[in-house]
Amino acid sequence: INGGGIFGLRSDFKLISSIVKENLIAGNHTRGGAIYLEDSNPNIEKVQVTNNIAGGGGLGAGIYLNNTQIRLNRLTLSGNISLLDGGGLYMSIANNVEIENSIIIDNHPNEVSSYQIDHDFTISYSDISQSESELNDFIIQLNWLEGNINSDPLFINPDNGDFRLHYGSPCIDSGDPQSDLDPDGSPADMGAIFYDH
Repeated sequence: INGGGIFGLRSDFKLISSIVKENLIAGNHTRGGAIYLEDSNPNIEKVQVTNNIAGGGGLGAGIYLNNTQIRLNRLTLSGNISLLDGGGLYMSIANNVEIENSIIIDNHPNEVSSYQIDHDFTISYSDISQSESELNDFIIQLNWLEGNINSDPLFINPDNGDFRLHYGSPCIDSGDPQSDLDPDGSPADMGAIFYDH
């Protein structure tokens, strides 16, 4: 019913350098096409969550959160489809979310959505195709920090599952300058897959 790829309940797991893709949940009251988290405190870093589906009455095709504290660093959240709400990220009740160096784009019907407004949501140095004012409509505590952009990340071939960054992407070297360098010694990129100079 919940969590087509990963189900976490009262869990403090770490998910690093991973891909969660092409999972499907369908039916009424289903939650979390790729990842479902409740009463949890995970750390997700360098993870690609792409092309997952929450069909029927499903919510949160990419990630569904309920009463969860989560840090998402160098996340690529794209191509996820929910027929109801929360294509990329759906927040139910009382979540604390920190997003950095990430790409959240081309999720349908929206990138981020929520059931209630009692969330603490911080985003910085990320490419998100949802504006600060749009997020303000349903999040009480929105911390829109430096470095956010709303641009085409220039994925190489997202239709065929290739979410690497093409040369000239605005996400290259545009992450938090205080973050660890990419493996090639260049400044941090946005997204799960760094561009190798």
